[in-house]
Amino acid sequence: TPQWQPIQQPPFQIKLYSACASPGGFVVSGGRSQNICQRECYSYAAQNGQWNTLPPMPTARREHSSIYHNHHLYVVGGCNRSELNSVEALDMRNLQWNHLPPLPREVCLAYLAIVSDNLFVLGGYCGLNRVADVHEFDLTQQTWRQRSPMPEICVAGAAVSFNDHVYVVGGRERSCMRFNPRNNTWTSLRRPRFIHTYGPSLVLNGNIVVFGGSNDD
Repeated sequence: TPQWQPIQQPPFQIKLYSACASPGGFVVSGGRSQNICQRECYSYAAQNGQWNTLPPMPTARREHSSIYHNHHLYVVGGCNRSELNSVEALDMRNLQWNHLPPLPREVCLAYLAIVSDNLFVLGGYCGLNRVADVHEFDLTQQTWRQRSPMPEICVAGAAVSFNDHVYVVGGRERSCMRFNPRNNTWTSLRRPRFIHTYGPSLVLNGNIVVFGGSNDD
């Protein structure tokens, strides 16, 4: 029977950071410590249970979004006194940071997903306003374009890519929406049974799993 095991304590005391899966572990970036936004980044290697320090981000930020794809860590938006539209990428092969073209609007706590080598930025906050915007970044051409907005606001949910589609799931509204990038359309699907506020989501054995969060299930 699989057992839960504690991992080594992280070498930082930071809140409001972003974390994303990476090959063999995960990466933690930014956040806030003693009311100051941070630039620092760390990776965790599951095989040996070790934390490693990565080069700091060019821009300090908290409540941003991050995703790992094709040897790169991408960090998007977030806050530092006000919302940010900056996008930065860390090449994990040479550990160099690069500035990418900024998002068309400032956003924090957005959802990220990769489909067909393109980066999708969905939802989030701009000021006190929740947004349903969707923007697509062509990683090859380095250009942004706006896509159809989500059919409903999803607060504190998650996004995954599966079978060349983006799914936005969970959150306070028990969302389940599927975006087809090819024809730029959304489909509303059956809602999850339980509320998963800030619950993560992942693809496992051909299924989309949403779990945990600040509720009970």
